[in-house]
Amino acid sequence: MKILLIQPPYPFSEFPKPSSALLSLGTILKQDGREVEILDLLSTRYSTDKIDRRLARFQPEIIGVTSVTMNFPLAVQTLQYCKEKAPDAMTVMGGPHVTFMDEQTLQEYPGVDIIVRGEGEDTTRELIQALEKGESLEKVRGLTFRRNGKVQRTGDRPFIPDLDALPMPDRTLFPISRYLAMRVPVSILSSRGCPMDCSFCVGYRMTGRKGRFRDPSKVVDEIEAARRLGFEEVCIDDDLFTRKRSHVFPICDGILRRGLKMNMYIFARVDTVDEPLLQKLRAAGCRMICFGLESGNQRVLDLAGKRVTLEKARHAVDLCQEVGISPLGSFILGLPGETRETMEETASFAQSLGIPYGFHLLSPFPGTRVRERASEFGLKILTDDWSLYDADHSVTETDGISAAEVQSFAKSFFQKLSKDIEGMKQETITGTYQGVFREEMEKRVEVDFAWKLLSQDLIEEKGKIPRSEAHTGNGPLAPLAQRLAAVLSLPLPFVETKLRKFADSGYLTSREDDGTIQWNWKE
Repeated sequence: MKILLIQPPYPFSEFPKPSSALLSLGTILKQDGREVEILDLLSTRYSTDKIDRRLARFQPEIIGVTSVTMNFPLAVQTLQYCKEKAPDAMTVMGGPHVTFMDEQTLQEYPGVDIIVRGEGEDTTRELIQALEKGESLEKVRGLTFRRNGKVQRTGDRPFIPDLDALPMPDRTLFPISRYLAMRVPVSILSSRGCPMDCSFCVGYRMTGRKGRFRDPSKVVDEIEAARRLGFEEVCIDDDLFTRKRSHVFPICDGILRRGLKMNMYIFARVDTVDEPLLQKLRAAGCRMICFGLESGNQRVLDLAGKRVTLEKARHAVDLCQEVGISPLGSFILGLPGETRETMEETASFAQSLGIPYGFHLLSPFPGTRVRERASEFGLKILTDDWSLYDADHSVTETDGISAAEVQSFAKSFFQKLSKDIEGMKQETITGTYQGVFREEMEKRVEVDFAWKLLSQDLIEEKGKIPRSEAHTGNGPLAPLAQRLAAVLSLPLPFVETKLRKFADSGYLTSREDDGTIQWNWKE
């Protein structure tokens, strides 16, 4: 059976990376003997022509799409388009949004045939087995589908008890050269489950409260395999990597024992770190920890169910800085109990920490307590237009502040931040920036440059070079650099340097045909 899995785009403010869910599914289905391809519409310019070409060439029998709320509109639009073009194919959708909006999704979108709820590996495997054998879907737990014009739901599926039963992801299912060019860290999942009950988060409902931990040696095996593919950095994608010290320490020791030189980034709570843990993480390559600090007002934190104090937050930040790990603070504006004064407190608290930080605006995603019990939280949800649920638009208001005020507050912050960052980036491009964020800015401008090339298909459109032009003294890369520098209004030396790096690393390749040289991303 031929199965096409599709990764739809999502906002660039959420760093582009291959979907862990699709990687896991694709690997499992390949091991089961199915023909599997992933159409990655994230690391390229979105186009229905690309969908048409893949459908025509591959002719899939099952088409699956994953999404979260922030990219649900385009994900479901993509799946509906596939159904129109390939009406005989079975269309399947998974992810947290449709897990909690399964019936509504099927009622509103006739191009979606089946919803896979919750963890998708075992459910999808059994679904395909049932479809191949022509068996009833009623026996497959974790599904929502139509039968005789009515929506039916099977029972919930238990969480996968043994994560070590899942295979190491086959990352070559994705066009990894594109992500390597963007210097995307490889995403590694070492555990599932979160014991917390934050009102704005859906994580614990998707993966359970109980921690399920992979064998540390298998985690390190996966990191080592990713290093061989060319990844230079690793992001541990666990909701709470630091919840179990006896899991973290063996992973760090394995990294050190094998001499894996990779920068590591993790997510943690401020009440789960101490100096010995941070020292071990730092030795293993951890360079940044993202803390969900959420608010600078204790009452807002308590209403959000964070179960931490501002003092603990400050202490954790101080500890990180003492051991040489960069803490990153993530805050949410518009939480229950928010007022103009509490937002000002949050801004003051964030600034007082002396660390990089950022604000998101509350998006009450399906499955969260702030959505399901909004009135109890004193929260008013203003719209169900999912295209606005990107954490950059204010879609709620509290008794103490309007959506417009929250939006205005965030806009002022982002405008100043964007102006400062843009100034540093421009100086970095011209080689004049000498500030403390030089290393970070060097990376940022390279990522931005690669993203522009990918998201606008510039290599595909500008990479056809006449042989006479390509065989000048400067080589075939020079005319490509000149074209791109003109299109992007960037200094030619900067463009030439970055393109040379991509070519030397093997991310860009060229072939000569009919008197021209065509540059392409290595697939």
